[in-house]
Amino acid sequence: MKRKFLYLALFLIIPSIVYCRIASKIGGQIRSAENEAPISYVRIEIIKTGETILTDEEGRFVVESDPYKESTELSISSIGYKKKNYVFEQGVRYAVILLEPEPIIIPGITVKDKKKNVLTLSQSNISVILPNHANELETSRLIARHPDIILEENAVGEKTIRIIGHEARHVAIMIDGVKVNNPAVNSIQSIPFEQIDHIEVLTGNASSNAGDAAMGGAINFVTKKPLKDFSQDVFLTTGSWDDYSANLQINLAIGSISNLVNIYGHTGKQDFIYYNAQEDKNIKRSNNDITEGSISTKSTFHFSDHTSSDLSFQWYKAERGIPGQTTDYMWFENARAHASRIAVKEVVVVDAGENRHEFSVSYQHAKSHYINNIENPFYAYDSENRSDIFDVTWQFEHLIGSCSSRLKAGFRNETYAYNDDLDPAQSISLKTRSNVFTSYESSIPVTIFKRDISFIPSIRVDKLVEDDAFLSSHLTIEIPRDPDNFQLSFSGGNSYTMPAFTSLFWKGDSRVQGNPDLEPEQSIGGKTSISWESRSFSMKFSGSYNRIEDLIYWYRSAMGVWMPENLADAELYGFSGHLRWSPFKLFELSVSGSKIYPFNKTSSGDHFDKYLPHRPLQKIRSEITFILNPVELNFSTTNLGKQYDNFSNTVVVDGYTTCDAGISYHADISDKCKIQAYVGARNILNASYETSRNIPAPGRSFECSCKLILK
Repeated sequence: MKRKFLYLALFLIIPSIVYCRIASKIGGQIRSAENEAPISYVRIEIIKTGETILTDEEGRFVVESDPYKESTELSISSIGYKKKNYVFEQGVRYAVILLEPEPIIIPGITVKDKKKNVLTLSQSNISVILPNHANELETSRLIARHPDIILEENAVGEKTIRIIGHEARHVAIMIDGVKVNNPAVNSIQSIPFEQIDHIEVLTGNASSNAGDAAMGGAINFVTKKPLKDFSQDVFLTTGSWDDYSANLQINLAIGSISNLVNIYGHTGKQDFIYYNAQEDKNIKRSNNDITEGSISTKSTFHFSDHTSSDLSFQWYKAERGIPGQTTDYMWFENARAHASRIAVKEVVVVDAGENRHEFSVSYQHAKSHYINNIENPFYAYDSENRSDIFDVTWQFEHLIGSCSSRLKAGFRNETYAYNDDLDPAQSISLKTRSNVFTSYESSIPVTIFKRDISFIPSIRVDKLVEDDAFLSSHLTIEIPRDPDNFQLSFSGGNSYTMPAFTSLFWKGDSRVQGNPDLEPEQSIGGKTSISWESRSFSMKFSGSYNRIEDLIYWYRSAMGVWMPENLADAELYGFSGHLRWSPFKLFELSVSGSKIYPFNKTSSGDHFDKYLPHRPLQKIRSEITFILNPVELNFSTTNLGKQYDNFSNTVVVDGYTTCDAGISYHADISDKCKIQAYVGARNILNASYETSRNIPAPGRSFECSCKLILK
């Protein structure tokens, strides 16, 4: 199978190099004549056809060109610059165009932001989530807006991200393009909401873009860049159960260096009352408290017009209670968890016309310490997990005519250690996994029957030191958006997920042991999507299929010991969609949802064609917003379908529906001061439900926030 994917990838990639030489498109970059800095979102009109486009964040553009015409004339305009006409003579395919500055006469005009995708060149396979809703007070709530993403609480109180139908380990979590999955710290809670610029979500097989752990997809949290102008944001929130958080963000330029500093703190008792069906009474779930905080910095150094560097740092620390499961909660009344994370990253960008080089070096250190000082030795523990990740990556982006490509090469070294302070013999000595990889992705536009079609092949090879090599490939065929904003795409590929260190080597106690003979999980599948957008209405629907082999599950042996094994093969197919309707400026309605059918396809087992356990079968979300400037009213509902808790499908965790509502206010106090305020209620119907078996969710809660922006 690997050889077939290699032949397919070579068949698609090699012609792309040839095709670029005869492409019928021209491109370039718009810069300021004053300092040659790139100008974002410049309006470009082709004089002959009247077609208009916008440049990207770095002033780059690509437009259609008739190779049989002698020249192509463009009309170029941008707020703050003089309008200019530029002529591409025959044979010229790339140009750097300079615009003269001009005072802005009409203030207050803004251009809709268009984000550059870090994960893929494809526009149809990726979704971009922007933090522009007042009721989004935390990172987890922002990411949960996506129709394919489910957030669940695990047995020790941590929030985990899952793409519907897949395990959390099948989703590659990334920060600014660097994978952070590790067993020692929760990745979501360590990213303050105010630091997020946007989130990129790539569903389906994504190992050719993100590497290991991307069978279900990849989620990339892109953090904000420093601003050249001074600004200061103060964001305060409070809510039920003594929950408080504060975030201070400062942008400050020193000479040619732009700096961003973010300081975050959060504390909450978070104890709540729930109905315990087993005991038929209301019980207070305690030991849910959390205290966490982080300090993050990012500095951009402008060495020249073509060379810049970003240096970022984050320190995160948290302490929280471990509530445990309800059936044996008494043994976890005082269990505690301590977590910390340190991350440093340096990125150097060299931009030279059609070529762009990006060098990055990053280091992550994560540690978690679990303590339960209880007299009963069966439930007592005092253990520590530590992981260190070192990444080096080189990325080369190239544009020739209408063809763009992205080449990557890198090295990743992961280490993991486990210390058991109660029983040192159960400790795990330092384990290491090293990986060398190279990947290539290209976008090849062609015209068939007067219709533009893009072929986007990608291939990646990961070589584990002293282990096997893994080939991941993907192909997307998409019809780019036309003047009617209609888009259609077909894609398919294969991915893999390596076993976690804890699954391979776990020796935590006599009841659990690891399995060093575990094989990687592998998948192959495809996806089709269609979307259409107008000024007041947008829609997107997709269908997917995935075949997974060697799924890892924990099972209890005849001796009563839990251990992991490559137990199952599976087939997952489902549907996903999103509708947005805004008939007038004062009203917006959105509905999104997904439905999945995850079947066990292990023909030799007793559970063939049964649903895979621990996977909610559907998610439906609706939201209504009334915009009465400067006030906004918001009402939303979320329905999560039932899930099965065992392979035989005899134990069911029922689905549930929650409703949220809120009101926000935003206003300009002065030219240099803005305020945003929000008051809302979550689960206003006080629904009682379980996120997973024996893990209750809180009832009705209230919250409010205030954000002050100084410039």
